[in-house]
Amino acid sequence: MSSVGDINRKKLDALCKKLAASHESSFEANLKAVFDVHGQRQAVDPTWLKQDEPEKHGIVSLTISFFFYVSNAALKPIMTQRSKAVNPESTQDAQQHDPMEEDVPELEPLIGSMSVFSGSSSQIQTQVQVELLSNLIELPLAQLKIVIPAIDMQSWSDDIIASLLKEITKANTIPSTNASYLVHAATFAKVAALKSNVTRVLMNSIQQLAQHEGKCIMDGLLVPLLFQSELGKAQCEVINKSISELNPSQRVSMLQTIISDGESYFAANTTLHFVSRDHRNYLRPWNDAVIQIISTLLSTQPLIELDKTLLGDLIQPLKIIVQGNPKDKGAMQLLLLLTSKYAQAIIEHQAIDSIEEICQTSTMFLKRAVLGQIASMRKRMAAATAASTD
Repeated sequence: MSSVGDINRKKLDALCKKLAASHESSFEANLKAVFDVHGQRQAVDPTWLKQDEPEKHGIVSLTISFFFYVSNAALKPIMTQRSKAVNPESTQDAQQHDPMEEDVPELEPLIGSMSVFSGSSSQIQTQVQVELLSNLIELPLAQLKIVIPAIDMQSWSDDIIASLLKEITKANTIPSTNASYLVHAATFAKVAALKSNVTRVLMNSIQQLAQHEGKCIMDGLLVPLLFQSELGKAQCEVINKSISELNPSQRVSMLQTIISDGESYFAANTTLHFVSRDHRNYLRPWNDAVIQIISTLLSTQPLIELDKTLLGDLIQPLKIIVQGNPKDKGAMQLLLLLTSKYAQAIIEHQAIDSIEEICQTSTMFLKRAVLGQIASMRKRMAAATAASTD
């Protein structure tokens, strides 16, 4: 006589065969991808979640529900037997952190509900939209790592992405790591693929979040764009406009990330790795796009503080650029910015001679303006020395 478990498995096999007959043979792989607790999963094909295919969606929903019924019936006796051979405390800890047993049944309805955003945003009531997005951003990080790969965020409109960023801005209790994870999932691929200017609604929402919680925009979007995109006109526009909303401390962090070619970022961010050490761009030698980003970091008010190390690390790459190309304009523009806005730091950290040496190598007409700033600094130093001796 067949057991209940055998009958259930036969029913599940029959449903899977029905899916295969309707060209849904990838269902099993998709299901495993959604609920892979080890984090190695591909984004789920959104077609099997779309609401405009009610027949298939009904089959899938029934299969998922049945899957959990069979799993609970079959796995719990096995887990009970296994628990007898291990330390009770270890078993309790494992049960508390087992996402397959605890998180997946709870998250499956949320994952399914997110498919509504793959359609037209104008058809979604505002209240429903806010409620669904709030449910998403309130998840703990461990659950976000299960849900996000199962959601087709690339099909979301800019309006929906903007609404998500707005909800993150409003959520004062969301951890920065969670916010960074959501920002990266929602915006990075979309912005990295842009060939034309970003839409106003998306840019405004990014800037508002950068002003409110700049770190999540830095970690989730700006730094990944620096090291894993083509840094075209559209990407640089997003970076420069976002930088203008960061506070001075965050801009210093961004500057250190650029100067160190990403190494300071890797050292400080060990929890989430949005940029791979092995598969990334390197910024040196700095091109005009990178120099413009640095200029934005330095010129945005209020100005940042340059200590001796940071100033020296900033000047050295400019020296190398001008030595390689005495006609380089970008490097001299950046030196002119430094000498005009950070004269006091240059004087205090005794960097005048280093900048003057670069000017002697340059053949760009801007060198005269930089040398004029240096002459003014020397006069200021001489006046200060004379006043101190009186």
